[in-house]
Amino acid sequence: MTRTILVVDDEPDLRAIARVALETIGGLRMIEAVDGDDALAAAGAETPDAILLDHLMPGDDGLTVAARLRALPSLARTPILMMSASPTPPVSDDVDGFVPKPFAPRTLAAQVATAAGWDA
Repeated sequence: MTRTILVVDDEPDLRAIARVALETIGGLRMIEAVDGDDALAAAGAETPDAILLDHLMPGDDGLTVAARLRALPSLARTPILMMSASPTPPVSDDVDGFVPKPFAPRTLAAQVATAAGWDA
């Protein structure tokens, strides 16, 4: 069974690179969202196996969105990984891991698997 990753980022170019990294290189399936409200709708329509969430977005920031997603019973145990260009990872009980930006497309799927606690 192919794992599904929800990628939440307001930058279309980053989502396109993530799609190649996760689907073409990593063999995963990706769904996408552009902001917190879009992420809640996408996660409600199809429960992802992990969420890759940008830290800084217009509207709610990633930590706020992580808390909103974590409050959904269907996502209570879903790994939420924060992406950020900041050298200091954002800290929250709602975030399970960190992926630095820019990420390396060849290794993104493995980074997600490791941070989510899956066997790579």
